[in-house]
Amino acid sequence: MKEREITRDRDAIIPEGMEILTQVASLIERDGLLSAGQGLVLGVSGGADSLCLLDCLVRLGFPVVVAHLDHQLRPGAWREAEQVLAIARDYRLPAVIERRDVRPRAGQGRSIEEAARIVRYNFLADVARERNLKMIATGHTADDQVETILMHLLRGAGLSGLSGMHSRTDLGGWVDLDGAGGLELIRPLLETTRVATEDHCRSIGLRPIQDPSNQDRSFFRNRLRLELIPLLETYNPALKDVVLRMGKVMRAETEFLQAITREVWQGAVRQAGQHALAIAHKGFVGLPRAVQRSLVREAFARLRPGVRDLGFDHVEQAVDGIVRKLAGVTEALPGGLEIVPVGEEVLIRRTGSPVELPQYPQLTSARARKLRSPGRLALAGGWAIHTQVTELTRDTWKRIESPARDTIAVDVQAAEDLIVRPARRGDRLRPFGMAGSAKISDIFVNEHVPFLARARWPLVVAGGTPVWVTGLRAAEDTRLSTSAKRAVCIRLEKHEGKVR
Repeated sequence: MKEREITRDRDAIIPEGMEILTQVASLIERDGLLSAGQGLVLGVSGGADSLCLLDCLVRLGFPVVVAHLDHQLRPGAWREAEQVLAIARDYRLPAVIERRDVRPRAGQGRSIEEAARIVRYNFLADVARERNLKMIATGHTADDQVETILMHLLRGAGLSGLSGMHSRTDLGGWVDLDGAGGLELIRPLLETTRVATEDHCRSIGLRPIQDPSNQDRSFFRNRLRLELIPLLETYNPALKDVVLRMGKVMRAETEFLQAITREVWQGAVRQAGQHALAIAHKGFVGLPRAVQRSLVREAFARLRPGVRDLGFDHVEQAVDGIVRKLAGVTEALPGGLEIVPVGEEVLIRRTGSPVELPQYPQLTSARARKLRSPGRLALAGGWAIHTQVTELTRDTWKRIESPARDTIAVDVQAAEDLIVRPARRGDRLRPFGMAGSAKISDIFVNEHVPFLARARWPLVVAGGTPVWVTGLRAAEDTRLSTSAKRAVCIRLEKHEGKVR
């Protein structure tokens, strides 16, 4: 026991395995994972990887909080938690040990592996917040990286998936991870092999816990590690090196594509509501297919952070939907998203969420508003309806006798009870200069008003009768009497200019 205590001292010289300590320190410095003396939470399962990382971090002078979770999937797992607690005490480190039931998270297309991952990271995030720490470390190794890349390859991932894990990851956007904003996950062993971590533990007298579930071939990752990788190594003994090199190349390619995407995003995409993005159709169709896919993936990431069921076919469906821009046709996407064509844009939004359409006049709410004269009624997106009393002279009469798209005139008395509201089912209007009436809904169709813009389109109503589909069509009811001396001019304006 005395020898083990000495070799665990952070200042001790390790006769074997010093290379792994140097390797970890180099990765931490190169990728800026931790600043000197920065505290962190370390997920410790008790296996060789996490124990090796624990020892390295302590020797490098980083204050560590040990965090261990019993997933309650195996009988006797609590004894392993007690072993981790004993190791933490031996290192004189604070430790948080908890039990959480994983099974309620499984089902409905989510495997027990995925459920365990979600519960585990929520636990680590809780510990970090309680300790006021920003960094969480895990013992993922180069072997885990190989397995991850191959898993993504078999599932049909794109560049991002084939890049594998990153040494540093923002947890703020992870799916099913609540309140993780400001937390980061680091993987200091990502360039270290599993054999090296086992050798390190052996050299300092640590006995890792052997988790029997790692041999359970009902888990996809275990089958891949125990069956597929050994088989592939009969074709190429350097398989792991090849896969790691491919991942490195893919990460560089991904970073390059992401840089282009960020640049294009500024001119091609706008925020169209809290849970909606608008993509300029003309700009999008002229982009290379790879950039189109990247823009769609970024849109998914912003609207549904961490969505994990986004496959290649889903991305292709979204790209094709944006390119085709079928007017009025909504396409459902995974993650509760949908594509909705609107004029010269295509929206990607959470299904049914409110959208902002600054290119069209839109009411700020569905309630009726009185239109005062003189006055100004503010609409959404910088639009406004202005009213002004005008003395009718020969010159002014010529200007306002016939309504324009953006201006109408009404009798002063009729203007006393003007309101502005959205169109209602059954609303009709007798178009200026015509004998019959038309449904407001038909006017929207004839004027090619996108479906999403119709629900909040401002309708000016006098005495219960619609007199102006704002910016589109005025009613015969607005025709001024030849004996009128004054009229109220109603004008639609946008801060950049006139309607549409």
